[in-house]
Amino acid sequence: MSNREVLQTIGLMLIAFSLAGCGDNSDYLTVSQTWQNAESLDGERIRVRGQAYFRITPYPGLLGWCVPDGGEDTVGKLELLDENSPDPRYYTGDRPLPRLSISESSLQCQGNQCGMTCTPFDPQAAEVFEFVGTLRTGDQQGDAELVLENIDVKASRQLLDEEWVPIQTGNFSYFFP
Repeated sequence: MSNREVLQTIGLMLIAFSLAGCGDNSDYLTVSQTWQNAESLDGERIRVRGQAYFRITPYPGLLGWCVPDGGEDTVGKLELLDENSPDPRYYTGDRPLPRLSISESSLQCQGNQCGMTCTPFDPQAAEVFEFVGTLRTGDQQGDAELVLENIDVKASRQLLDEEWVPIQTGNFSYFFP
C-alpha cells in the first residue's frame, strides 16, 4: 500500500469514527447555540452540552410529610441550561434563560410525595451532561420550546470530577423526608 493510500484510509477511518460518535466528542452545541439554530436543527440528531436543572413537580417540600398511601403524584423533569448559568430558581434577569427540555420518553421520573424513581439514567448524577438526541421544536402555551428526544444514552456522557464519563443506566430512586 502506498503512503497516499494509507493516508486516505486513515482519513476515511477518522471520518467514520467521527460520524459514529467515536471521536473526541468535541463537536457539541451549547443550549444558546441550539436556540439560535433551532429552525435548521429541528428534526436533526445533535450533540448538546448543558448544565443540568432537575425539577420535581409539585415540589415535595410543599406537599408536607410522606403519608402512608404516598399521597400526591410527583414528576421529575430535566432541562439543560448553558454552562455557568445562574440558578433558575433565583434568576431575576430581563430575559428568560435559554433551556432545552429532555423528553419524557427519554427520561421517566415518577413517584409520589414519599419518593420517585428515574430511568434510564440518574438526572442528578452530574452537574453537566452532553446528550446526543433528536431536536424537536414546539410550542408550550404560546412560548417556543426545544425538546431533545430519542436520546442515545450510550453516545452521551456526563462530567464527573472534571472528567467526561459514560452515563450509568438503570433505575434510580430518591426518597423524600
